[in-house]
Amino acid sequence: LRRLFVMTDDYQVVEEVRSLDPGLDVFTCCVAEEHGYRQKDFNKLDMPSKTSAIQRLIAEVELACQSELFLGCYTSNVSRYVALAHKHPRQCFSVDSLKLWNP
Repeated sequence: LRRLFVMTDDYQVVEEVRSLDPGLDVFTCCVAEEHGYRQKDFNKLDMPSKTSAIQRLIAEVELACQSELFLGCYTSNVSRYVALAHKHPRQCFSVDSLKLWNP
C-alpha cells in the first residue's frame, strides 16, 4: 500500500503516520487545528462550523466505506458503522481488539 486515507479527529495522528514513511501518500479530511473531539467544544461552535464538521465526518465515513481495506478501532462507534456499511466487510479489521467484525 502506498496510498493511505487517515480518518481521525486529531491531526497529530496524520503527522505521525506521515513520519513513519515519507513515501506514503497520506490524505485526510482532518484539519491541522483539530486535536480530538470534545462534545463541550463542539457545542460552543457556531452553526456553520458545526455543519462543516459534520459534513467532513460524513465524507470520511463514505470514503472509508468504499476503501479496499479498513483498519479501525472496534471501540469506536464510527469504525463499527464503517465495518457494517463497508463494500467488503471481510476486509475490515480491528486494531484494538482480537474480536472479528462480523456484520
